[in-house]
Amino acid sequence: MQSLLLNRRLASALILFLSLAKLEGQSNQASIAGNIVDSTGAAVPHAQVIASNRETGVSATAESSAAGSYRFPAVPLGSYNVSVTVLGFKVANYSGVIVQVNTVSTLDITLAVGSSTEQVTVEASAPSVQSETSELGGVITTKQAIELPLALGGVGALRSPEAFVFLQPGTIGPGTQNTK
Repeated sequence: MQSLLLNRRLASALILFLSLAKLEGQSNQASIAGNIVDSTGAAVPHAQVIASNRETGVSATAESSAAGSYRFPAVPLGSYNVSVTVLGFKVANYSGVIVQVNTVSTLDITLAVGSSTEQVTVEASAPSVQSETSELGGVITTKQAIELPLALGGVGALRSPEAFVFLQPGTIGPGTQNTK
């Protein structure tokens, strides 16, 4: 009887441990990182970088390193305005920097020489290349989820959430041209 009770406790502990390990990978945050250079390509150290969430107004501050790199390691998902200020350069403003789940949004910044009262504004809504990691991944947009015809079988040929994986680069499956 005690052996059965011990086995149940061990099984419960194992299930709890495995479920906590699964939760570790879940996140509602991501990163913004990049390099700050001048017009000649030289690194700009000690630049003040401010990232402000466009929806909430919450902002975070970072400073570029001696190599000109900066990083916001954990910012909530959303759209950001990024501002860079350093003595001897025009203020650079980037709007529409999109931060998506478990990704690093790379924003490399080139500063123009000038007074800090002058500003350069850039709309940064173009998709960025993921250069921080070799992992493949992606985010399915609301438009894709609503508008794409994804009847791939299943119960009554209904939409299957698993079918969205085939919208990502590097995947092979039903509806892709890479099947052999």
